[in-house]
Amino acid sequence: MIRPSIRQQTLLISLLPMLLAVILLDSYFLYSRFTSLEEGMVERAQLLAKQIGSGGEYALFSGNTEQVQKDVTTALKQKDVAVAAIRDMSGKVVAYAGDAISDAESEIIKAYGASGVISDTPNYFWVREPIASPAIDLNDLDTISDNAATRLLGHVLIKMHKGSLQKEKWKVLWASSLISMLLLGLTLFFVLRVSRRIVNPIEALNHLAHGIGGGALDMRLAFTPRIRELGELALGINEMANQLQKDRAVLEGQTELLRASEERLNEIISTMPAPLFIKDAQSRITLMNSACEAQWGVLFANMLGTDGGRFFPAQQLADFLANDKAVFEGRKMVDFEESVWNAEIKEYRTLHTFKKPIYDQKGMPLYLIGISVDISERKLAEIRLGQLNEQLEMRIEAATRESRLKKEDAENANYDKTRFLAAASHDLRQPMHALGLFVGELHSKLTTPEQRKIVGKVEESVDALSNLLDALLDISKLDAGVVAPSITAFAVGDMFERIARDYVPLAERKGISLRVIPNSAVADTDPILLERILVNLISNAIRYTPIGGRVVVAGRSRGDKLGIEVRDNGIGIPRDEQKKIFREFVQLANRERDRSKGLGLGLAIVDRIAKLLNYDIKLRSEPGKGSTFAVYVPKINASMAQATPPSAVQDETAGPRAPSGFDTLDVLVVDDDPLVRKSTQGIVESWGCHVSMAASLNEAKEIHSKAEFDLVICDYRLPDGNGIEMADWIAAHFKARPLFILISGDTSPEVLQMVNERGIQLLHKPVRPAKLRSLIQFLINQKTPG
Repeated sequence: MIRPSIRQQTLLISLLPMLLAVILLDSYFLYSRFTSLEEGMVERAQLLAKQIGSGGEYALFSGNTEQVQKDVTTALKQKDVAVAAIRDMSGKVVAYAGDAISDAESEIIKAYGASGVISDTPNYFWVREPIASPAIDLNDLDTISDNAATRLLGHVLIKMHKGSLQKEKWKVLWASSLISMLLLGLTLFFVLRVSRRIVNPIEALNHLAHGIGGGALDMRLAFTPRIRELGELALGINEMANQLQKDRAVLEGQTELLRASEERLNEIISTMPAPLFIKDAQSRITLMNSACEAQWGVLFANMLGTDGGRFFPAQQLADFLANDKAVFEGRKMVDFEESVWNAEIKEYRTLHTFKKPIYDQKGMPLYLIGISVDISERKLAEIRLGQLNEQLEMRIEAATRESRLKKEDAENANYDKTRFLAAASHDLRQPMHALGLFVGELHSKLTTPEQRKIVGKVEESVDALSNLLDALLDISKLDAGVVAPSITAFAVGDMFERIARDYVPLAERKGISLRVIPNSAVADTDPILLERILVNLISNAIRYTPIGGRVVVAGRSRGDKLGIEVRDNGIGIPRDEQKKIFREFVQLANRERDRSKGLGLGLAIVDRIAKLLNYDIKLRSEPGKGSTFAVYVPKINASMAQATPPSAVQDETAGPRAPSGFDTLDVLVVDDDPLVRKSTQGIVESWGCHVSMAASLNEAKEIHSKAEFDLVICDYRLPDGNGIEMADWIAAHFKARPLFILISGDTSPEVLQMVNERGIQLLHKPVRPAKLRSLIQFLINQKTPG
């Protein structure tokens, strides 16, 4: 591209404003003149139209169309008039003179509208003016006013040609153009004359500047320009040349010093123990020290100015270039591990490399400085250490697996023990149940006090063995995980009433005061399991509180919890023994194993039930001052809860103990165990009842279908069904249903739920004769009106 010279630019700067001024003035003059010409023609047309309207007013009013036509014909003789026409208010053209018109122009003549220019085209325009006469009142001819209302009679329309107007415009345009060209020519002449005083010195200064830039610092400008600013510029350039000569001498000396410093730096770099290299922005090697030569296995002389493509594998080179590019783009120092090929020993070495990018003042990449440390031996050591760690982990895993297997064996053994205890205690319930009934029957047939005393001892032994079996079965079921809590809302007060009814007489017989404080709270937990916890804690408190002592059962609200406490002033428990008391068969105050003080399983059962419900048992105790056991259970708003009804199971204290009406009862005993059937028959017949027996569900249905019974005593487990099916069959086939008692050794929640849903009376094996007798009497009293 050719750049304009200073002379050309001076001419452009001088002429451009003048040209712009001439164009603006010429445009303004032409616009004003053209507008004046157009407005003059319009005014001439409007004046002609008004004259025709004024002259034809009376003729149009009187209907003299000949006069009107004469007026428009006369108007046609005026300059530039092409058409003259008059139309009345009905739209009828009364007079017309001039050229033929198109349909569009006919519509212009007929149309109504405002006065003035009604159509304007490049070749002609139309003007419309109204014809009006004053409205004169015949009754008031003497008072005609200038402001009187006028009456519109029609319109005058004039069509004017613009041909003469266009000619006049062209004349004005040519005259203006000639004047403008003359002014521009004069301006160019004077600019060329004056610009020589500026352009010639500037060209000389330009030549001087090029010479100094080329290194000719002894060049000077010989003359002084007549323009002051250019003279000062020439003086400044001469002084600058003098200063540059001095600076060049100084710079040559500093360059020599820098060269010496660079040689010393290169010597230091070459003797550095750490491998160092420098690359340019295109990743070409510009410097390497001897340590880097040994690390890469390549001489610096062979690497200088190259990217190393001849000495490194293709993939290695690609990694180098990509990494260098990322470092430049990241604009900060980075460090990383890389595997680099050594061309001399023909193997890869693991290096820890540091790279720092260097940029110029504009931020463009200049160099990349790198330092690499060979960590191959360290990596090998890490690999060996990792292998050792893996071996150690394998050993630990093997030991853990062995330990897990031993733990599983122990757990399996414990589970087998629990299942054995559960099965053994369940199987022992049957003969214990029969034994208890036989002892009860025997007790009713004895006559002497000595015989009754011996049988009483046997009965105590049977009770102790029954209690032991009950406790063992409870613990085995809890350990086996077959007990599932049934969380429900229930009234704590009802449970407290049952506990007071059962245990206040027991405490009184021992000479202990038992106080159960009423409570109106509603708990949200398993009522059966919670009652079992409280019953065991109360039994323990009564058992280990001396005569004259006190036991208190109370509930206290703690936020959304209800804390139920069992407090006594008994013997107390030492702090170091408090954790031991929750183990099986641990009795701190019964080392001689006196059966009257329990078996040491009550607190173990309490601990297991609490863990099952996810509760903590709190214990506060001091030797000689007593103990307080507390359990905290969730509670809910009493107004929002529907408490569960009391358990359908009744104990021996639930009804009157005086037998009545036993001699009229027909009883059906259903049990698959002959010993149990025989013992139940004996004890029930000893009470005056008539007993029939069945060994299965089908046999019981057959017997019951032929005879009606007042009471059915049925075992839960039968060879061809269960006792609940027997109760359902009786309910479905007999309107007058007999009394029904279910006896079972199964205490699972499922069985209890089915019993409660049907309202069946349930007794758990082994059943004491007194308890069975009391329940029968209770059912008879319930069924008998009054």
